[in-house]
Amino acid sequence: LFALPGVVFLIAPGMNPMYGWALFLLFLIIGWMYPGIALKKYVDWRKTELTRSLPFSIDLIAAAMKAGLEFVAAMRYFVSLDIGGPLQEEFSSVLRQIELGKTRTEALADMAHRVQIEAFTSFVGVIAYGTEIGASIVDTLKIQGENLRRERFNVAERKAARAPSLMILPMALFIMPSVFIIVITPVIMQMNATGLMSRG
Repeated sequence: LFALPGVVFLIAPGMNPMYGWALFLLFLIIGWMYPGIALKKYVDWRKTELTRSLPFSIDLIAAAMKAGLEFVAAMRYFVSLDIGGPLQEEFSSVLRQIELGKTRTEALADMAHRVQIEAFTSFVGVIAYGTEIGASIVDTLKIQGENLRRERFNVAERKAARAPSLMILPMALFIMPSVFIIVITPVIMQMNATGLMSRG
């Protein structure tokens, strides 16, 4: 589709053939690269939203289980809240798989395989291990939620620590030239006023 405007430029009357071919190739390259870039951007956004929503969802599911619901019923309760977002879609998919006959651990493992996020893999592993040894899933979920929040805080700290180094390039490109102009312009004006520039 992006190549179509390039075809228009290519066959346009009066258009230099070299410019026409250049524009056609440019639009073709943009059309070839854009879907991959847009898809990667969407995947990154989805992973960010999933990681951000997981601790809150774990807290809700743990609270529902503490009130007496079983894990799958608590997950169904979370989905019924209609909060929206990628995490609700993933949990809905897990519930559908369980209804079709998969075990809870298998459905959660499929979810972790789909999203490819370490936090989800850890979450599924904790649930599977707790189920296997007969531990309280509520306590396990609480610990997992606290660990995920701590991990998010650590990630935020690392990003904040990187901010000064990321600001160096914009400062060098945009701020420092302005500072030089402000500092040097009065000196040049003073030299012009005293005639030093004309003597040089």
